[in-house]
Amino acid sequence: MINIQYGFETLAHRYYVLCGKSAPTIDIDNRINIASLLNGLYGEKYAQNPHMENLMILNGGELRRDFVAGKEEPKLFEDQEFARLHASTVSKVRFFSDVVELILDGKLKTESATAYVRIERFMDDPLAKTVGFAASIWTIISIGIIVWQLFH
Repeated sequence: MINIQYGFETLAHRYYVLCGKSAPTIDIDNRINIASLLNGLYGEKYAQNPHMENLMILNGGELRRDFVAGKEEPKLFEDQEFARLHASTVSKVRFFSDVVELILDGKLKTESATAYVRIERFMDDPLAKTVGFAASIWTIISIGIIVWQLFH
């Protein structure tokens, strides 16, 4: 949301050109740059270009139902297909919301990830949880046996 094509200021300018009035504003302290967030958490290669489409596929197996690629949207506007354009925008906003939730839950699937994220994903696996639980029980029993042998 900081580049010249899709940034907040660019969207506000487009709104002004199309509607003839100032766009609603979002305070800069309340803005989240999801692309920068993803780069920081998962590295620059978190998804192949185009990032949004490939991230959708990684996390859902396919593109969202009403999704229309950005390069196709001007044609929809020219053809006055406003309902389809609106549906595409809504699907993208919902996707961004889902991405933020998946990040917070530590469940966003990416093509590359930091070592921390890989470990986190591994520890989320049911087999890893079962092995960890069994190892904890074994350790407690072993310590109990050692303590019992020391005092008897």
